Amino acid sequence: MRYSRAMKTALLPSIRVEAALRRQAERLRAPGQTLSALLEELLREGIAARTSQAEFLDRALAAEAETEAAGTWVTADELRQRLRPRQTRRPRPRTAARR
Repeated sequence: MRYSRAMKTALLPSIRVEAALRRQAERLRAPGQTLSALLEELLREGIAARTSQAEFLDRALAAEAETEAAGTWVTADELRQRLRPRQTRRPRPRTAARR
């Protein structure tokens, strides 16, 4: 990421890491990339991943509440029982011959 004079910056706390971890980070930097830029990139990716996970969980919990409120909740055992007839009707896929 490139900074302009208009951007405000904030510092993150320094962290102590094992020397081996720092060496790995140094090796993984892109040509011309600073260690700080690599850490910022990884932090942004980690935050995006955690945000995505939190949003997924929120959607799942909302769907669960909606299903319970609608009274359409089905237990795992009920679902397996409903699917069992379909499994017996559907032919199993053929596998390629082993060499």
